[in-house]
Amino acid sequence: MIKQVFLIRHATASYAHSLQNDYERTLHERGKREVAMMGERLKYFGIHPDIIIASAATRTQQTAEGLAQTLHVDIHLIRLEPTLYHSSTERLLQEVQLIPNNITTAFLIAHNPGITEFVNSLTPIFKIEDMPTCGIVGVRFDAQDWLEFEQEEKELFLFEYPSKLYGRT
Repeated sequence: MIKQVFLIRHATASYAHSLQNDYERTLHERGKREVAMMGERLKYFGIHPDIIIASAATRTQQTAEGLAQTLHVDIHLIRLEPTLYHSSTERLLQEVQLIPNNITTAFLIAHNPGITEFVNSLTPIFKIEDMPTCGIVGVRFDAQDWLEFEQEEKELFLFEYPSKLYGRT
């Protein structure tokens, strides 16, 4: 059974105000446009998630909600995971392996540098220096169980980001 996971970096966030910590930073207006553009791009490709797993930080939550809205996906498919905030490659892998086996398409929304490092660990032929804001990497593999994700051969079949598609937003 083909399973696919879309690894997504949150959209552009506003700069923190003096009384605001990093965890509470919201999306910038540019970030909101990025989410809408990338949601439309996913819709164009016919990609709809069975689950959206996102860091519980405000900007990742808003990215998840914006994608769900653009894709007309039930907001109840979003699961916020506090431990994905500035998580490691190992933690992101663990989250993928915890996806229920009845799920075939998952979105995982997180932060740099972890999301870039995770993407770079998946295949020897694709490496990026820095995952762009609202960048999306699609990976698929053939297995019955998400626990097999680490050892199975993965095909990276999608790499999209706002400035690639539309120039500066």
